[in-house]
Amino acid sequence: TTPSKPADPTATDAPPPSLTKATLRYGDQGPGVTELQHRLTEIRLYADPADGNYTDRVQYAVNAYQSYRLIKGDPPGVYGPHTRRALEAETTGRGNS
Repeated sequence: TTPSKPADPTATDAPPPSLTKATLRYGDQGPGVTELQHRLTEIRLYADPADGNYTDRVQYAVNAYQSYRLIKGDPPGVYGPHTRRALEAETTGRGNS
């Protein structure tokens, strides 16, 4: 028998970096915002539909999260790398379903 080829170590099921690493702020739209909304729903800071729109309510929830976790390095209400790292460490991105 021929040994099977090992799995490609570079293959991953992760979303593209453009979706997961962008800084998000009020007025932004798209799948990255939807994921953020799901994460905020998981920790009960956001209760509106996950519609992909970074509204004032999303901004408020991000700001509240930053305050609760004492996150420095990102402007208040902006989902930047420091806030992202903390939120991704404690959530799945799938909401409460």
